Amino acid sequence: MSQVSAGRKNSLWFEIDGAESAASWNSERPDELWIGHRGRTNELLLRDPAILNDEGRRAAYLPGGHAEGFADTFRALYAAVYRAVAEGRPGGGYPTFADGHDEMLVCEAVARSARDGRWVEVERATRVARTR
Repeated sequence: MSQVSAGRKNSLWFEIDGAESAASWNSERPDELWIGHRGRTNELLLRDPAILNDEGRRAAYLPGGHAEGFADTFRALYAAVYRAVAEGRPGGGYPTFADGHDEMLVCEAVARSARDGRWVEVERATRVARTR
């Protein structure tokens, strides 16, 4: 993640590397998923609701070939939250306050590491049992 790297405005990038293949997604190119292979040509998979599962299709508002952007992620998030509340099942399929707290712990560790010029441990959150 980076909001401080020169030239990056709000970059979020994930890469998962396995023994035979890898996958990479970059928020600055949100409609593309790069899939790398060890023994054959790499692929660039473009977002297309026709190939998504039900949950993915609910978050896609435009047909394939039409770029969805940063603001659309919030529309999809709040649609999921409102749908869950309306169904009486809040808490699934979207980030929780606890998830946000965990993310802040990671961000604080990144800032501490940059300030101190060394690797640091990410603090562990203390979970509080939910009551209903």
